[in-house]
Amino acid sequence: MSREEPECAAALRPLSQISRRRDAMLPRFTYRVGCYDDEPAYALVFRRGYRAGLLTPRRAWRFVGSSLEAIRQGRDLERIAYACGVETEMLTHATFRGSHGDSVHILGHELKYDGVRRQSRYWCPDCFAEQPYHRAAWDVASHTHCVVHRRPL
Repeated sequence: MSREEPECAAALRPLSQISRRRDAMLPRFTYRVGCYDDEPAYALVFRRGYRAGLLTPRRAWRFVGSSLEAIRQGRDLERIAYACGVETEMLTHATFRGSHGDSVHILGHELKYDGVRRQSRYWCPDCFAEQPYHRAAWDVASHTHCVVHRRPL
């Protein structure tokens, strides 16, 4: 088994189980970790991939057959949900999805597209120490401080 294909690559499931296409196969992570209500799809894929031996985000996204850009546009969420063993609705709620024009939907809100951090990652060290996962709210550009700990992101 190569470094690119960790142990989890052997667990393939037919796409027909989750959509109408019958001839495709989808990878599925065998190691399960919890999914949080406010965890975006790209962060969940990286966290699951890291546990499976895919040590970079790009490798994890490639494993599930997607890319960061596709995930940020709200595409491939059904595929990602299947690979991670979670409900698509959970990912839909916490992942930025394009809307009409220059707005996106996240956590039940509609924001201007330029109000979303896309290049840099911000986080609260205290929140991350308590529960090590990325929160979708940290990607909102107007959030400069943690609402829980009142620390700068």
